Amino acid sequence: MSNTRFGVALLGCGTVGGGVYELLNGQIKDIESKYGFQFDVRRILVRDPKKTRNGLKLGAGLLTTNFDDILHDSNVDVVVEVMGGETPTKEYLFEALRSGRHVITANKALMGAHGERLVEKARQHNRFFGFSASVTGFHQFVPSIVKSIMITELVGIFNGTTNFILTKLAQKSFDEVLQEAITLGYAEADHHNDTEGLDTRNKLIVASKLAFGVFLNYKDILVSGITGITKEDVGYAKELGYAIKLLGISRIVEDDKLTAFVGPALVPQTDPLARIEGVDNSIWVHDKFRGVQGMSAAGAGKDATAMAIFSDLVSVGRGEKTLWPDAALSHRNLKFTRNQLPASFYVRVDVRNQPGVLANISKHFARNKINITDVIQRSKVESPITAVVTSIVFMLGPTKQKSVQKVLDELGETTTLAGKPVMLRIEQSVQADATIAHSWEESAKSVRVAPLQPQTM
Repeated sequence: MSNTRFGVALLGCGTVGGGVYELLNGQIKDIESKYGFQFDVRRILVRDPKKTRNGLKLGAGLLTTNFDDILHDSNVDVVVEVMGGETPTKEYLFEALRSGRHVITANKALMGAHGERLVEKARQHNRFFGFSASVTGFHQFVPSIVKSIMITELVGIFNGTTNFILTKLAQKSFDEVLQEAITLGYAEADHHNDTEGLDTRNKLIVASKLAFGVFLNYKDILVSGITGITKEDVGYAKELGYAIKLLGISRIVEDDKLTAFVGPALVPQTDPLARIEGVDNSIWVHDKFRGVQGMSAAGAGKDATAMAIFSDLVSVGRGEKTLWPDAALSHRNLKFTRNQLPASFYVRVDVRNQPGVLANISKHFARNKINITDVIQRSKVESPITAVVTSIVFMLGPTKQKSVQKVLDELGETTTLAGKPVMLRIEQSVQADATIAHSWEESAKSVRVAPLQPQTM
């Protein structure tokens, strides 16, 4: 391996892989001039070498359908995985590490399920393992998270696709916005991982490992997506002074207990998270000693992902170590719990417009000792049978989520409801207040991607 020249093999040459190739091949002189080394793409693993690849001009002999060609190529120093999926991708990466190659991945699902083992294998072989592209949207913030002293809470918008949809949902239907996201390249035709919250869950697992030193089991994390959110919900939220965002949250709920969950939530319009629009992501952490820090950056699109991969290649060139907490050296012995702190809630129910229906639903909440703080009631005509249906929005005082769910389950056993209810937590960026919001706003004006100054606690 040369000190200034590194051979790169790409696993996959789709949208992201093509973006990486264009970046490395098109800016060779600029990269060498600025960083003092080069990255030469030596091999590209593909399924179909005859496929047209968006006009990419690939050198002769680059494409292969056999991973062994990469393993046996002595000119390959770094394997960059952008093919997605878990099988055979996981096996390829373990083999690459065992063969002495550095590895960089953009695979969020793989990191969410096997990140701990992959990093451990890289360390066994004294290789760099880069995962910045699997957390595009906050990878620049990783060093700050790892160097924090005692993080107690982490809240983030981790998925650019769903944030784009929720931003646009005020003007269009869900299906219309989703199609726009696909057309613009922000969403795949199979959008399940994005819209059902699985992509957010995988990023949250990585972020929680960095912040708390605990690699969570993806099966333990409660996840709900945004497919049940409507244009009407976005309108009601705005009327009440909120925006709807898909959040990933992990926080300490007791001295030695960590909880984590994913779901759409209402955040106050004055909160920094409410101001994150389009495909941007944002992450906030609260450290007992360093205060509150946060950042925002693009979280979807081939360019953002390609740049995240490039940042890891630069780390390889500089001989940097993988930023990943060693569980054996952790001073925190945290146990996972599904118990969540009480929260206020937004609940929308569609009901047949009959006398006493509001009073009946209110009695269900009262019997479960849940306080109603605000109510919006709007009638609408349901086509084609023109039966009048009323949407009722309840704003509920602090309570446990399972208590609210119990009421909705009770209502579901009656003939009261005319559709599936919507239940959303009310959250905010960690310890958000006017001072922090002001700091975020000022920093955003000058430097779009920058951690905030720590707040004194």
